[in-house]
Amino acid sequence: NHKQERFRRNFPTKTEAQAWEAESKAKLLRGEPVDMGENARREEGKPYTLKELVTHVFETHWKPMPAGEKALHNALDIIGIMGPSMAVTKLSRMDVDKARAELLKRGNQPSTVNRKVAALSKALSIYSDDNPAYAKPKMAKYSVAEGRIRRYSPAEEEATLAFFNHIGNQDMVDYVIVSLDAGLRQGEVLSIKFEDCQGVKATVWGKLAKSKKTRTVPLTARAQEVIARRFKA
Repeated sequence: NHKQERFRRNFPTKTEAQAWEAESKAKLLRGEPVDMGENARREEGKPYTLKELVTHVFETHWKPMPAGEKALHNALDIIGIMGPSMAVTKLSRMDVDKARAELLKRGNQPSTVNRKVAALSKALSIYSDDNPAYAKPKMAKYSVAEGRIRRYSPAEEEATLAFFNHIGNQDMVDYVIVSLDAGLRQGEVLSIKFEDCQGVKATVWGKLAKSKKTRTVPLTARAQEVIARRFKA
């Protein structure tokens, strides 16, 4: 037993059983998965390999999400290094660390590597929820410095609007105004509806927001003019 979790295997001799018990306890303390045997029985309908797990999690959890395809790509990328056919229960922290280093070597930025590790970690957490005896390995992430906040200067804003006005692209003029004045992301601007706008405010629904939280943003006079004109048209 470990933290009220029970791990059980059969061995031909007591000596082998005691050796496995000692090794398993050490692995659990290090945050590594317990070796349940090379010939551990596949359970009907349950993922066994890393690729089966990632595919299962995509179909049952990620698919409806806006970033679901990206999460799948990230998870497949990192398990591609470890070996997609590796049994989930065989994955160790060392395997993850080696894969992180290899991703860096291939030119991935630390923040990108972290996202790929996070996708795999989420899949393993879901597996762990369905398999209480499974000990998910600990996964380290690279320290990433916070990016600087980039703000458009009045001169940059003026130049951007002047350019799109010069080439006669009213759609981009309107997009820049609403995007900058309301502080909305691209997907939020393109998905905004008239019923979401009430006078000087607009509602951004959680399913469209990166934070997944619904929020209300103020609209400037010119942003209100753009929205009123476009929906009237």
